[in-house]
Amino acid sequence: MVEICRGEGDETAVARQLAEKDTLLTEVHHRVKNHLYSIEGLLCFEADATASAEARAAIRKGISRVQSVRVLYELLSSCEECRTVSTRMYGERLVGTLMEVYGERDEVCPEIRAIARWI
Repeated sequence: MVEICRGEGDETAVARQLAEKDTLLTEVHHRVKNHLYSIEGLLCFEADATASAEARAAIRKGISRVQSVRVLYELLSSCEECRTVSTRMYGERLVGTLMEVYGERDEVCPEIRAIARWI
């Protein structure tokens, strides 16, 4: 167990370590988001290059799954406490993202009627 004394040097060292950990955590969040976007992009290229409609549909499902993870991750990492996220906010962002993947269609009119619950 580490004992922390109340000296000025100790407070400075603790503050420096905290700043380093904060910088490291920010970098990790940035890399996770970039990796998720890269996976999405690679899957999109693959879907565009695939001649089979069945294969393209399967790849689009994979894209939507990656996007749902990305949307949830972005919401969790952007909140103050990083412990909860509004189901309504998540639903709205997720539906918007899915509409981008599958394209807006006349027969689809999403309407979200979620109660603002926290998960």
